[in-house]
Amino acid sequence: MGKDSFVSKLTGKFLNSSKADTAYKEEWENYVKSFGAWMDSAFAANDIARKHLTEALGRTGRGDVVQALKELERLRKECRTDADKAAWLFFVGFTYKQGGDQDRAAEYWMEAAAYAQPFYIIYLKLAEAAYEDKLFEVSEDFCKKTLNALKKIPAGAQGQNREAEALTYKTLAGCLTMMHRYRDAEKILKKANDMLTQEESAAAWAVLYAVHGENDKTAEKLAILKETAPDLYLKTEKLTARILSGEDAHFCRILPKEELIVLFWEWFAVHEADMVTMLVGEHPEKVIEMIQEKLNPVFPFMEQDIEIGIRIQNAQCILEVADYYAASIHAGLDQLLKAQPEELKTHWKWNVVHY
Repeated sequence: MGKDSFVSKLTGKFLNSSKADTAYKEEWENYVKSFGAWMDSAFAANDIARKHLTEALGRTGRGDVVQALKELERLRKECRTDADKAAWLFFVGFTYKQGGDQDRAAEYWMEAAAYAQPFYIIYLKLAEAAYEDKLFEVSEDFCKKTLNALKKIPAGAQGQNREAEALTYKTLAGCLTMMHRYRDAEKILKKANDMLTQEESAAAWAVLYAVHGENDKTAEKLAILKETAPDLYLKTEKLTARILSGEDAHFCRILPKEELIVLFWEWFAVHEADMVTMLVGEHPEKVIEMIQEKLNPVFPFMEQDIEIGIRIQNAQCILEVADYYAASIHAGLDQLLKAQPEELKTHWKWNVVHY
């Protein structure tokens, strides 16, 4: 539909003259308050586009993801500027996220970020998505981009974005904690002390104190949560109890049993020739499946299956084990490789990757 088409003018005239126009504009202002002032630059002076967007967001809020996506598809043709495109991509991603499709959401958010708009919320959502996928380095990078984008907002408009800034610092502190950079995490929490809620701060500090083995301080923070946030208390109490008892596989070094390591290498030696044949036949996925199946029993304390990748370099097969910064995988692999038979070292090399 052209910008100055008869239908566009007629629809615009109807919108501006009806009670529906007032209602939609009130909805738009509510969404601006929820998502941030950056929305004001999206679909500027285009009431038709904004009406489509408010309708789509309304459907998303009601859980009608399918119809929301259809409404957003109608909006697509109204994208004329980079700001429009970034907003459209963001909200398509947001709708997929609300529908439970995290991967599709991240794809759209990544594309939205490419338009170089200072839309901090795009970076923030990518930071949260990466954190949920345990891609902590990626999440840290997007947290920093979020904070840089927030700094570019005019001083008079920064107040309404304080909640986003607090969430960014919270996510960043979480990333640093999961990457075992505890001192850096403490610095971030201190910096964001006035932004975080008492409960958010208490939960974050409880984990850090537990990592350092400070039982009394951990208990003090848990007491705050027990009083004001029962659900968060239960979650944090469970995690800190596991850390303090040395049973948390991410923060603590839990080593695999020696007999399981021996069994793994015995199996590997028997099936090495078969795996080489599969690799020559360009079927690395079968080799990955075989090795992962035998590695999982070596790490029974991990909640998720061990993930590996394979690449060939200089006639050597390099097996990359994803540890996602879990201390037990890293320590366990060290133990595993110490027991690797000499005859299996020539063509097989193992690396740890964080992803």
